[in-house]
Amino acid sequence: MSPAPTVARGPRSALARRELLLVAGATGLLASAAGLAPAAAQAPAGAAPGSASVSGTAIDLVIEKVALPIYGRMGSAVAMNRMVPGPLIRLREGEDAVLRVTNRLKEISSIHWHGLLLPPGMDGVPGVSFAGIRPGETFNYRFPVRQSGTYWCHSHSGGQELLGLYAPLIIDPIRPEPFSYQRDHVVMLSDWSFEQPEQIVANLKKQAGYYNYQKRTVSEFLRDAGRDGFGTAADERLAWGRMLMDPTDFADVTGATYTFLMNGLAPPGNWTGLFQPGEAVRTPSSTSRLASDTSSN
Repeated sequence: MSPAPTVARGPRSALARRELLLVAGATGLLASAAGLAPAAAQAPAGAAPGSASVSGTAIDLVIEKVALPIYGRMGSAVAMNRMVPGPLIRLREGEDAVLRVTNRLKEISSIHWHGLLLPPGMDGVPGVSFAGIRPGETFNYRFPVRQSGTYWCHSHSGGQELLGLYAPLIIDPIRPEPFSYQRDHVVMLSDWSFEQPEQIVANLKKQAGYYNYQKRTVSEFLRDAGRDGFGTAADERLAWGRMLMDPTDFADVTGATYTFLMNGLAPPGNWTGLFQPGEAVRTPSSTSRLASDTSSN
């Protein structure tokens, strides 16, 4: 969809809800940041979701570009409150949410509240439910919170999700949960590429397996033909050809261009969730991936 700092909570009763997620996230899904200063809590970029959180009856979110260092290279990210992932957003079931989103980009932006039951105009999909948030404007999302659980939000404009515009979202339930825990850690999985989203999509349109370096070879065909017979091996290859996909394809976009992030940190960042022996730990998670618009809730 930021491993260094961890989110540690003291003894907590069943009244509390988890500090959620990751983007994926598809596709999230889901930036090893050390140069971002989240406005919410002055935590470093790449801080674990929850180290900076926003809640209350009115929440202010700002969309803008920031510099994002990953693997020693500097990327240009689209961040929420100067964080990738954005700050943990906490809402409460049964209340009315007000989220004021300001767009400081030079292009239209948006926030889609993934998996939430919303009035059409508040869903956040430009061209479908609203016109999008124009540069310099603030859009007020107002909706009744009708559910609880672990979710995430992300941009539905261009490739901004892949560029870092996503955040964890937790909705605390009205009724106490039937269990307790001493600590929780937010885990958000996502992807980062130094290629522009438009270039990735263009590559996939030219060749569906552009990023798949595990394609089968002629020698493998000869091996299969020797084992199963030429006709069977040929029929199997032709069947995959008609499906327009590679049998070895696990995902359209792979580690050939993606760096896979945990809580915004690349593997060398080594995000770690600490806890004491005997503690009950809850670890909600979600995933962000390019163009997937899917998550594990």
